[in-house]
Formats: sequence, structure tokens, C-alpha cells
Amino acid sequence: MGKIRKILKEEVENYMFFQNLKTIKEHVELLLSKPQEELDKILKKHDWASEHISTAKDDIEEVSNFFVHRQGGLEESKKKDDRCTRIAKRKYDVWPSAYASGAVVRCRKGEIWKDEK
Repeated sequence: MGKIRKILKEEVENYMFFQNLKTIKEHVELLLSKPQEELDKILKKHDWASEHISTAKDDIEEVSNFFVHRQGGLEESKKKDDRCTRIAKRKYDVWPSAYASGAVVRCRKGEIWKDEK
């Protein structure tokens, strides 16, 4: 087993990053294969699951944006920031940050910055 791990590390230093991405993808595909009505019934009793998905989405989006902007783009056309992201970038000194990302989520839920552009 150590030999395989050594070979993997030689190929890609951060192989766990890629393995984690594959695992996330598999779990997302599994959840998406379930009927939405079935999951909705379960979520009504376990709203924590929705919060975890929301947090995970923000984390994955932040990592993806990091790579897109750092390497000149994983995709050719850069997506424009939505209204909430533009406001957060103006209001917070550090971007990305946990506070700014949390504010973006609250804005998208309609909790803050309703009248700002």
C-alpha cells in the first residue's frame, strides 16, 4: 500500500484535493438522483442539512473562484459578480473572507441590502 501511495504522491502532490473533489461529486450525484419530493420531506424535519449544503456550496464556490482568478481562468469567459457579491466587495476590506461570504448569503436570501445596488 505504501508503494501505491508513493506513486500517487509522485504524480500529483495534492492528490487528496482531487480525491476529495471526486468524493464530493459522487455524493452530489447521489443526492440529485433522489426524488426532490422525498428529500424535501426529510429536510422539513432536518433543516441542518440544508444549512450544511449552503455552507459547502459557498466553500466550493470560493475555492473555484480562487483558481479561476489566480490562473487566468479555468474557463474562458469570466462570470460577472452578482449584485450581492459586488456590494460585499465594496463594504468589506478583505475579499474573499468568511464575513463577506456570509453577508453575500444573507443578501441573496433577502435579509440585507435590499435597496442597494
